[in-house]
Amino acid sequence: MEKEQAPKTIIKISLDADDSILDIVSKIKQAKGNRLIVQVPYSFTLLENPINLRLLAKKLADSIGQVAIHSANPKVLRNAQEVGFKTIVVKTKATASVPVATSSRVGKLLFPEKPNNSNLIYFGLVNKRPLLFFALISLVFLMLIVYLAIPGATLYLKPTTQIKTSALNVVLVDVTKETVPAEHPYLVPAYPLQIIFEKEVTMSVSGENFLGASSQGKIVLTNARKDPWTIVKNSRLQTQTGLVFLTQKQVVVPPARLKDGKIESGKLEVEVVAREKDALGQIIGAKGNVEPTIFFFPALSAENQRLIWGESQVAFTGGTTQTEKFVLETDKQNALKKIEQEMKFQAVNELKKAVEKLNQERKARFVLFDKFNDCVRSKLLSTDVDKIVPGTKQENFTVKGAMEVFGYFFDDQYLVEILARNLREHLAPTEILHRVKNDSLTYNELLKVDLDKGYLKFTSSLRGVISFRFQNEKKDLTKIVQDKVKGMPIQTAENWVNNLREVSSVRIKTWPWWSPNLPALPGNIKVVIEEVE
Repeated sequence: MEKEQAPKTIIKISLDADDSILDIVSKIKQAKGNRLIVQVPYSFTLLENPINLRLLAKKLADSIGQVAIHSANPKVLRNAQEVGFKTIVVKTKATASVPVATSSRVGKLLFPEKPNNSNLIYFGLVNKRPLLFFALISLVFLMLIVYLAIPGATLYLKPTTQIKTSALNVVLVDVTKETVPAEHPYLVPAYPLQIIFEKEVTMSVSGENFLGASSQGKIVLTNARKDPWTIVKNSRLQTQTGLVFLTQKQVVVPPARLKDGKIESGKLEVEVVAREKDALGQIIGAKGNVEPTIFFFPALSAENQRLIWGESQVAFTGGTTQTEKFVLETDKQNALKKIEQEMKFQAVNELKKAVEKLNQERKARFVLFDKFNDCVRSKLLSTDVDKIVPGTKQENFTVKGAMEVFGYFFDDQYLVEILARNLREHLAPTEILHRVKNDSLTYNELLKVDLDKGYLKFTSSLRGVISFRFQNEKKDLTKIVQDKVKGMPIQTAENWVNNLREVSSVRIKTWPWWSPNLPALPGNIKVVIEEVE
């Protein structure tokens, strides 16, 4: 008689909702068996991402043929097959006749549907509806008797919370590269993205010829010093608004003199004509037709400006505005600078638009990694600024340019998962993590970047809501509360519980409702820990 061959060991591995890729790898490597079934719940979305399955396959390259993915999620099964995993469809009434899906790369995985020698246990449901009705009737009467005969109380405790921060050095890696760095424990997969976009800007020319007429008029100069004051031809006289006028000839303003016991300043009327441009370089033209006003010599010191000045008695006339615009060499240089600056400013937004388009096509939730200045690279490819000819008479001109932009996009929830896992690993035995604050994800410092190699190392942090763990290996606070408040008046019990540092607030509900004290037996006091908001 031939000796029966020992059956192959089949190990089923269950995944938790918060398992990461590193957790899955650890569970598979610790399992002892030559056939491993990884049970993936339908709601476990981590493996819906092909990037995560690719990383998992790389970690299990030496044993991928022994691992089968068992799930009812079609996305997980499809992605698993693409990277080389064997797959098993969860059989229900609707899928009982569907054959087991297998990967063509590794062959069929033959697991018997009903193994004779297996540690797998199958459970069935027995229809007990007739008994259920009588059970419910009995339960209602029992609860009524208990409510009236046995006093009880429920304490609703809301835990005290605090905020803790998880901070790590994380590496963003390009998964399309030949090698993925394995020396760092916290890796976030990323994909490269390169686009080319175009932009057009309009520039105003700065060259300007004055073709109009300059205004003119007369100014009375006043000299308050005791010596004559010589004013050379084309000396500038300026209004407070910046309009500049020129004297038409050299004159000498008489000095101040003593008359009838009073000092009388010397005065002289001179003709002036408006300059083409004011103190700010703008054409004066018709603006030179000013009403009577005060003038000063801008070339003199502040002290001398108090000694000699001018004043018009009547409005100036004759000024008209007519100009001709033309291109300067500096306009061409400024156009090149402006289009490059504006395109660099727009580059990140163009990448974000491309990522959003990918998300719509793939139904994903990727984001652009633009948290630091050196994470996006741009290069101006071409412009048509050379077509601009200095001296050309025109009001404005347009310049077109093309720019290449490169960056990386990734799933930031993967980063949140890494930071949350680190937060859980560093909790005290008496603490529990209720939730992480996704909106608190921050990117603190860029440590190293090499866009060509697809390597970006940075510091990131995440905050989580922590509360006290009422039941742990050292003590059970719920039992302590039950023993302490038994028989207490309700208000006294509330005050005692509220003084516990682990409790934020307490509500007490008793039955019968008219009972003034808590039950004398701890077993009749129920403690309920409320969810943290």
